Parts: sequence; structure tokens; C-alpha cells
Amino acid sequence: MSLCLIQESRFNVAGLSTVDTFSHSLGQKYSFLSTKKSIGLNMSELPGAGALHDDATRKKIQAAVAARNLASASNNTKWDELINHFRQLQGWRPSYRSKSVTGYVSEWDVEWFYHLPFPFASVEWFDIGLSEAAPSKGRLLAPTTIDHTDEISKIVAQIGFEFDVRADVLRIWGYLPKSYEDFPPV
Repeated sequence: MSLCLIQESRFNVAGLSTVDTFSHSLGQKYSFLSTKKSIGLNMSELPGAGALHDDATRKKIQAAVAARNLASASNNTKWDELINHFRQLQGWRPSYRSKSVTGYVSEWDVEWFYHLPFPFASVEWFDIGLSEAAPSKGRLLAPTTIDHTDEISKIVAQIGFEFDVRADVLRIWGYLPKSYEDFPPV
């Protein structure tokens, strides 16, 4: 019988820790959590809401907004405050997706550092997932979730966004009129 070791690694995006799980052929698992020294992650060096907002992009966004007769409901200051809040969280960060004023709807993502829909001036709406999968209590018990609706709604309201909550999704409106496209029913 061989004792083949398989290493699976998950690197925390913030660069602060790694979790390594080692499994061998007998099904035993060993986890090691190691906290890394800060690798120099500086929030001011990360892209903000206005990133990638050059003249060509600005004109494309303005043309789409004008053609659809949209009115801005947000600004880069608000988006930056939201982005920075979620970047500073330790552990769980909510999933998100967005729709551009040009019609593109992104897939759900959880990476809050570089995968965001820059520039945010193009964001018609921005959805935030409000549920976190709770740690498993075993194979025989049904999976559970942790509801973050109250805390995320409070932050979004404090920033001053126009938003709605349905089911386990919070939608922030980047432009008005509100579009309920692909939003959970009431």
C-alpha cells in the first residue's frame, strides 16, 4: 500500500494566511494554518472605483447612459467606501456580480481586489450575496448558512447607496431607473 500524499493549497487573496490540507490514502486529513507576515498589501495601491476610466471608456459609458436615458445614483466616493470596507474584512467576503450600462452581466465572484467591474461609472447595478455557507457539522446534517443581511444593509445604507434586498441578494443601483432584471422575485 502506498502512502501517496496530495497537497491542496488555498492562498488567502489578502496575502495574510494560507491553509494547507494534506490527505493520504487512508483518508486522514491534516490542516496547518500559518499566518504570513504582511506582504506589503497597501489599500492605497489597489485599484479604486475610477480605475481604467480613460477618455475612450468615458465616452462609451456616456453614450450608453445617454442612449438609455439613465440618471446616476452613485459616485466613485461611495463605490470606493464600499470596496474598501469589504477589502478590509478578515475571513469571509460576500460574493458579487454586476451589470454594465452596456448590457454585460458578470458572473458571481468573491475577489474584491482586482476582479471588480472597473471603472464603476459603468455599473448599472451591483449585486451582493448576503449568505455565507456555515462550517459543516458533518455529512448527516443539512448544510446551513449564515445570514449577513443586517450588517451588509447597514453598511450600504451608511454609505448612502440606493438599494433593495430580495431573498439573499442586495442590489445597489448605480443608475436609475431601477432595473429588476435577473433579481430574485419579491
